[in-house]
Amino acid sequence: METSNRKLRIFYQQLSKLFYAMAAIDGTIREEEVNELKIIVKKEWHPIEDKLDEYGTDFVYYIFITFDWLSANDWNIKKVIPEFKTYKRNHQQLFTAAINKLILRTCYAIASAFALRNKSEMVLYSQIVAVLSDHPTEMK
Repeated sequence: METSNRKLRIFYQQLSKLFYAMAAIDGTIREEEVNELKIIVKKEWHPIEDKLDEYGTDFVYYIFITFDWLSANDWNIKKVIPEFKTYKRNHQQLFTAAINKLILRTCYAIASAFALRNKSEMVLYSQIVAVLSDHPTEMK
C-alpha cells in the first residue's frame, strides 16, 4: 500500500477502532479475542504492509498500539461506525476489495473467537459490511 506515513498511521488506527469495537461490543474484551486479532494481524495484515514509520515501527502494529490505548481509556464504541463511515468516504482509495475482505475477515474472527457470535456482534458486523459496501446503514 503506497501512501504517506501519516495516512498509513491513521488508516491502521481507524481499523483498530473497528476491531476494538468488535471485541468490546458485548461489554467484555476477552483474551481469546485479543489473541485472534494478534494472529490475524501477524499472519494476514503484516504481509501486505511492510513499511516502517520514522521510529522503525511496522505500520500494522498501530492496530495493537491503538487497540491497547482504546482499551486502557475505555473508548466509546458508539462512535465507531459514524467515524469509520466518514473516514472511508474521505479515503476511498485505501479500501480496495482485498482490504475490505480482510477487514471483514478480521472482524468476523474476533467475533468468533469466544464461544458463538452474539447478536450485538452480528449487528456491528452487518453495519461494517454496509459501510464497506457503501450501502446505507441504520444507526442506533
